[in-house]
Amino acid sequence: MRSLMERSIAMNPPNFGMTVMHTILMVYKRIRVIYPDASVAATSLDFAELIRLAEMLAEQLNSSQLEARQSVVVLHRAGIRFASDHQNSNLLFLSVTQQFIPQLLAQDMLDVHRFLNTNYPSNLSNSSTEYWLSLVSYRNALDIAIAKSCHRDFHLQQEE
Repeated sequence: MRSLMERSIAMNPPNFGMTVMHTILMVYKRIRVIYPDASVAATSLDFAELIRLAEMLAEQLNSSQLEARQSVVVLHRAGIRFASDHQNSNLLFLSVTQQFIPQLLAQDMLDVHRFLNTNYPSNLSNSSTEYWLSLVSYRNALDIAIAKSCHRDFHLQQEE
């Protein structure tokens, strides 16, 4: 499986990122049909298995992070875009997308962070805790990853 993934990444990285995105999205949509309430879906065994699937797919990308760079960025942007569609009813999907944060290269973390802030300004997530939990968790995980990458630009932006 790993060699097939590496070959797919080499052939068309953005397409591979969208393929991974659609793979986890199909499972997510099935879960949401069974559990229309996001808080119930988040605590279901099915959702826990989806998180494990995302972790496994993310792990496969660790061996070739540079080659998978475009794939991972496309996956994050598509995940954020999907979560922001349909009046934010799919914010829970950010919990799945969050599993791919460690695969982002340091220079791409700021790009994804800017894209997230374009769709969800940081003050937006302060309004209701449970509703925005997946967004807050995703943003915090991204902030921590950026801080660990020692990205000075980000720290300067945060202080302003």
